[in-house]
Amino acid sequence: MTKIRNCPGSGDSKIGGYAGPVDGHGRNSGTRKSPDAFSGASPPAGSACFSVNTCPQKRKGRSAVSFILAVFLCFSLFFTYEIEIGSVFNNFQTIGNVTERPVQAPAAEPVKAKEPWFGTLGDGKFQWRDIVSAMALPFAVFTSCKTEDAANQAPTADAGSNQNVTLASNLTVTLNGTQSTDPDDGIASYAWTCLSYTKHADVLTPYTKEQVTALITATDTDGKVTLALRKAGTYTFQLTVTDKSDVSATSNVTVTVNPLEDTRDIGVTFAPLGINPTVINLTPIYTPVNGWGSFGASDIRFEISDNKDNDNSKFTDGKIDASKALELYNGTWPWPPPLFIQVFYDNDDNKLGEYSFFAGDRWGDAGYFDRIHEDTNNNMVFGSEDQAISALPPPNASPLVLQLSKTTAELP
Repeated sequence: MTKIRNCPGSGDSKIGGYAGPVDGHGRNSGTRKSPDAFSGASPPAGSACFSVNTCPQKRKGRSAVSFILAVFLCFSLFFTYEIEIGSVFNNFQTIGNVTERPVQAPAAEPVKAKEPWFGTLGDGKFQWRDIVSAMALPFAVFTSCKTEDAANQAPTADAGSNQNVTLASNLTVTLNGTQSTDPDDGIASYAWTCLSYTKHADVLTPYTKEQVTALITATDTDGKVTLALRKAGTYTFQLTVTDKSDVSATSNVTVTVNPLEDTRDIGVTFAPLGINPTVINLTPIYTPVNGWGSFGASDIRFEISDNKDNDNSKFTDGKIDASKALELYNGTWPWPPPLFIQVFYDNDDNKLGEYSFFAGDRWGDAGYFDRIHEDTNNNMVFGSEDQAISALPPPNASPLVLQLSKTTAELP
């Protein structure tokens, strides 16, 4: 006989049945009866009772949970989401069947999240939420929001462009490393040193690289430094930049200091000769065209000689005196008159210029010069075609302009 009875608890009901007595092992030994056979009577003693949960609210709630889990399990079989954070990871992390697969970005690119949902947090960190299928979003919201540390990237040092300058008393060289960059935490310090110095051939006392480094005037937190170089040559400087994570990078720059080349044109004239002079004064009057610059009159010297084998030792005072005939020419001026030559030199014995003229006492003992002619043919032989002159240098000669040139390779 079967029977329908109420479930325990408010509003619950169960459908149950029994089918005979229970054997010694707790099993129903009879035949299960149809529930329709129950008519409100209690089951017989010793019968087995079974029940079915028919509570509508609880069945609905459990079905929703089961549905969500089923959807998640279904999509977890097909969807894998990945994150791009611009740095290299050493391992993979798996949450259930959903795998985070790190993707390596180029090292030179800034660290960033691809399409981040929450943006950067600063200090080398950012927050992201995994990009997943919209249908898997409910689960992703609870599992994939997290913060990751970005790997530090090295700075880039930039020591600037090579420089080519000329030595001067006020020369100051500026080394500029301000174009150096760091992609994440910034540059903490700059340090400049001299790697090498190759002297110019005219430098007598070269620098050591340590001496050059000591000339740098700046702190290590400033990208610019200045130094006053006083010797010509080629300098190689190295810039080292260090970021706040103590990662460094270097860059080199070359500075070429050329020697100072000073060139000046100096005009030469003399005091007028006058009529029948007794003395011809060959002391030059110098007139610089554009100033003396680094030169002076002491940078020029001259020598006087004649074509009678008398050299500068006989004219050390820069004068030709008619009264010296006895000393120079055995008591009388020779005829034809001697040719006098004046040559100019710099202090390195480089010839700068010269001119020549004839001077003589026609009668040999008059005591003055009545024949002063230019050497028109430059043949060192007096001729009628040579013109009388009253001033030096001779009028038909090219203007006497001395060119001084000096190479200065080092300064005090």
